[in-house]
Amino acid sequence: NIMYANNLYVAGLTLAQLSKIVEHYYREYVINPEIVINLDQSRPFIVYVSGAVKNPGSYELNTVPNASPYITKPEAFIERKTPLLSNIIVAAGGLSYDADIERVRIINEIEDSVFEINLLSLISESDFAQDFFLMSGDKVIVPRLPSPAAIDDEKYRLLVRSTLFQRDIPVRVIGYVNRPGLVRLESAESANVNSAIAAAGGYLTNYGSYPKTVKVSRLDNNNRLVTVSINPLRDDIAIMPNDIIYVPEKTIPVVGKFFDYVAR
Repeated sequence: NIMYANNLYVAGLTLAQLSKIVEHYYREYVINPEIVINLDQSRPFIVYVSGAVKNPGSYELNTVPNASPYITKPEAFIERKTPLLSNIIVAAGGLSYDADIERVRIINEIEDSVFEINLLSLISESDFAQDFFLMSGDKVIVPRLPSPAAIDDEKYRLLVRSTLFQRDIPVRVIGYVNRPGLVRLESAESANVNSAIAAAGGYLTNYGSYPKTVKVSRLDNNNRLVTVSINPLRDDIAIMPNDIIYVPEKTIPVVGKFFDYVAR
């Protein structure tokens, strides 16, 4: 209820449009009225995220400052309440390593609209025009690249260092290390082979000199492991979630193994 205007039906109006309407009513009573309308709070709304994100699904965004951000499950926690595309992606656990970040789509069936977003421009060039404000019912679709082989190494490194990437990278390290098994790396700081080996406790103390060959395996588009050999002293390549790093056992003469056994 507004003085001089009684009840106004404002559904679907922007704040600027509403200000013009209220200004029209006040002109009868005030010379050159200046109307300022602030949005105290907006109603919660739901957006849908699918594709190459860690936790796809529906997310209800409550923009009330003091309201609990939890909806029904911990993974629906919205850390940043502004309904920007980047904030919703963070809430969904971040982008997967195989996300096609140059062709993200936002679909709104109510308005019959489709937008294609280039998140690479947002990350590399600070093109904030790519960070859309989302509306109720929006569907965010993050397509996947056809295979890990299609991932550009430079673009992947940019993605890993951004806040939009999933928070950790699970990698299996096996072979001649102190703590073989699954390790989780902080993606922004240590998405490389040598960091994974260090997280697995490093090479066994009786290895002697550092190995000149380490094998890195990952699945191709046909779910078959493809293995490459690298020299970790020269090539510290970027790793992806679910990579397998194998440190082969160093060949030691029988006498050397005997003395090593006695020493241990």
